[in-house]
Amino acid sequence: MTVVVAWKRRLKQGAEELCFASDSRLSGGGTIDCAQKIFTLKRGDAAIAFAGETAIAYPYILQVINSLEGFRASRTRAMDIIEIRSHVIRMLNQIVDGIDTDIDSEKLPNVRFILGGFSWIEKKFHLWYIQYNKDLKKFHYDKAKSFGHSKECIAFVGDRGSDLRKKFYDEMRQKYGPSFGDLKLDMEPLICLTDFLKSSTDRWSTIGFPPQFAKVYQHMNALYIPLIDDNGIYYCGRKLFEYEHIDEWPLSLNTFERVNPNMENDF
Repeated sequence: MTVVVAWKRRLKQGAEELCFASDSRLSGGGTIDCAQKIFTLKRGDAAIAFAGETAIAYPYILQVINSLEGFRASRTRAMDIIEIRSHVIRMLNQIVDGIDTDIDSEKLPNVRFILGGFSWIEKKFHLWYIQYNKDLKKFHYDKAKSFGHSKECIAFVGDRGSDLRKKFYDEMRQKYGPSFGDLKLDMEPLICLTDFLKSSTDRWSTIGFPPQFAKVYQHMNALYIPLIDDNGIYYCGRKLFEYEHIDEWPLSLNTFERVNPNMENDF
C-alpha cells in the first residue's frame, strides 16, 4: 500500500508551489522500496499520485498519462487543469465499466488518487482527491481540505495516510499552538513523512523508506526533486548509482535544503 501527502507550499518571496511526497514501497509476497508513486504530467502544470492496489493503479495512471499526451489541446495546456480533472474521472470510470467479472467485489477498485495542478484560468493551484464511490458506482472527486485555520490545502491518502495525518497535526499543534493561525506551510509535511518512514522499521510494513518528492511550479513546470542522505541520492524512490547524474540539485533529508552534490557536504 502507500502513504502520500500533497500540499501547497508558500515561499518567502510570496510565490507558491504544489508539493507531492510519498513512500516508495510495494508490498505483497515481499517488499521492494523503489516504486514510483508520483507522476508528473508531461503538460507540466500537474501531477498525480496513487495509493492502493498497484495492479489497478499503474495501468489506470498510464492510460491517463497517454491520453493527456495524445491530444494537442491537453499537451499544450490549452485545456485547463479543471477540464483535465473531468476527463481523468471519465477515463477512470470507463476503465471500471469495462471490467468483466461475475465477482462483484472485483468491480470495486481499491485505489485512491491525488491530482493537483495550476489553473491558468483561475490563476491558482487546485488539489483534489479522486476515489471510487461504491454507492454511486463510479469515481468522483473531492477538494483537499484547508490546513488548520489557514487557506492552505493539504491532502493525505494511503493505508497509513490517517496515521501520518495525525502525526503531522500533533506536531503542528505542539509547535504552533492549537489553531495554527494563518500558518503558511513550507517543508513540514515532507519532514514529518521522512521521520514517519524512518520509524517504520518492520520489514513487512506496507510503507518504507526512502520518500520521493515532486513539485509543480506556478511557471507551469513539474519536476521530480532528488533527495539525498548519508547513504546516497534517491530519485523517484530509487537509489542512484555513483556514476548517475541528475540535473537538479538534491534536497537534503538532514537539512531539507538544496545542496550541490559535487561539493563537500556535512552528511
